[in-house]
This record gives sequence, C-alpha cells and structure tokens, in this order.
Amino acid sequence: MKSLLIDTSTNNIGIGIFDGKKCLHESYTEGEKRYNSAIMGLIDEALKASGITIAEIDVFGSTLGPGSFTGIRVGMAAAKGFADGCGAKFFGASTLDVLAYSDDDVNTKKVSLLDARRNEVYMGIYKKESAEYELTAKENIAKAVKGACNIYILKRDIKLLEGIAENNRGKTVILNHINLQSFNNILMDNKKHATRQAVYSAAPLYIRQSDAEICRKKAVI
Repeated sequence: MKSLLIDTSTNNIGIGIFDGKKCLHESYTEGEKRYNSAIMGLIDEALKASGITIAEIDVFGSTLGPGSFTGIRVGMAAAKGFADGCGAKFFGASTLDVLAYSDDDVNTKKVSLLDARRNEVYMGIYKKESAEYELTAKENIAKAVKGACNIYILKRDIKLLEGIAENNRGKTVILNHINLQSFNNILMDNKKHATRQAVYSAAPLYIRQSDAEICRKKAVI
C-alpha cells in the first residue's frame, strides 16, 4: 500500500511518501503563510524524488489538527482532492496523536502539547486505550503532567515546559516537526479507517473556534 501523507498543521509543511512501512521520501519546509502557494510544488517534488506517480498512490492522508486553521484546510483539501480525483482512499489523524505516536511506549501515560497561543495550549492525554483532547490555559500543564508520564512537544514550544519537565518522572520527547513516519505508523495500525468514504466525511479537529466563527457569532448577537 503506497501512501502520500501531508502535515500543514504547524509552521512547517511536511510531505511523506511511503510504501507500506518503508519511507520513500520525507521532507519538511517552512510553510507558514505560504501553504497554498507551496504545497503543490512540494508534492510534485516528493513524487519525483520517490520515483512514483500520483496514480500509484493508494491512500492520501493529512493531519486533521489542531493547529493552524489555514494550514489544516489547505492540507486536507489537497489530500482529499487528490484522493477523489484518483479514486483513492483518505486517512486523517490528529496532530496530537501523531506527536504521541513518536514512540511505541504503550504502558505509560502520555501527554502531547501544542502551543495554541492566547496563553492556551492544545493537549492530548493518553492512558492505555483512552484519548482526550483539551484546549486549556498554560498553567494547567503542570497538573496534567504531574507524576510519571511521557511528554511529547515540538522544539518551537519548549518554553511551555519551563519549570515543569524536570519535576516529571517520565521522559520528555522534543521534536523538530510533526513526524510523518509516526503518521504513517498510525496509518499502518489503522488501515481499516483509510476509506473512500473518508474523502467526504473526515472533518478537521480544530478544538478552538476560528476567529471568523467568533466574529460571525458576535455579529449575529
């Protein structure tokens, strides 16, 4: 099964092409404020580098968020558009899940973190088979990671852990970007959720309302 996976939920654009568990191509490019103008060229470069054509892709996937509202929409639109046009399948995964999937430790509580700005943080909390997503104030991080848990965070957001990580008995995994190999591992473990129907039914995981939605509601009131 060949897959083309996209992440545009943070300030990077990540493109990965895989054949089963084997990575054929993986690249990460600064993408903030230029998702639309850059993504198609990066996909074309990735296909050429991997030596396969768009018609050979069985599954197109994108991260669903949370993260950049614009980026998420661009990544999903590209993946769904290609999947629909090629008669292929679509697969989506939460950005927080991809962070937490950076290793295969399943016996320890995990907490994945993304800076949501406005003094808030997107948080994924994982205990065995359960997963919870939250948008919460930064001061609540300490409570969430209290005790022994593994923390997964991007290098750009490391300041969120000032005075916290050293008091945690678990490990802290710091990543330079959302890892597409981890995304592909999720796909490999959840192949049944890669479907043609998902091209039409998969929705973004925003958690927070966009500024446009907030402004629209205020206008109605």
